[in-house]
Amino acid sequence: YDYLIMATGSQNNYFGREADWGRIAPGIKTLEDAVEIRRRVLLSFERAEQTDDKAEHDRLLTFILIGGGPTGVEMAGS
Repeated sequence: YDYLIMATGSQNNYFGREADWGRIAPGIKTLEDAVEIRRRVLLSFERAEQTDDKAEHDRLLTFILIGGGPTGVEMAGS
């Protein structure tokens, strides 16, 4: 490369829907964000293991990742 531009200080963008999406769709910009996502995933696994309701089990094991950039792809792989 002739130039390398690093854009630090990025923020999540919920396109005007912060109140709706921000609480259920955490970003992954900080260590706290990553720990929160990990907590939510592990809780879903634990709750799914404890339920006998097939629909609830399937709901708890359904995850949606949005973003096809490096972070989204890495999250999907994890």
